[in-house]
Amino acid sequence: MRLEPVRADNNRVYELNIYHAVPGKGADLEAVWRDASKVVAAHGMKILGYWVPNEDPGWKDRFIYVVEFSSREEADKQWKALHTDPAFRPYIEAAKPFIEKVEGHFHVDEIYMRPTEFSDVR
Repeated sequence: MRLEPVRADNNRVYELNIYHAVPGKGADLEAVWRDASKVVAAHGMKILGYWVPNEDPGWKDRFIYVVEFSSREEADKQWKALHTDPAFRPYIEAAKPFIEKVEGHFHVDEIYMRPTEFSDVR
């Protein structure tokens, strides 16, 4: 038996986004995203899911989602198109009061990831 190395035949990336809401404002941030998700979908962005933690109290004011892109370049292109869409602007403004700030910056973790060769997602 000979093992062949597994290769990704594309540049697909996944972006993990974790929004840290102001304490007690997680549900408000979720409500903004509930409505904003319609504009995001209209841009053809492939959101794999939106999540809110339900058991760990240390994570109660978090809003999490994962986006799939064909490449890092495509991610940049799609985010730029979304953020310059006048229909999305009100959601950006509506979310700001509900997102924690750290040293003057909104506390949002954005992490681009690639699947491992042993992942079912490739």
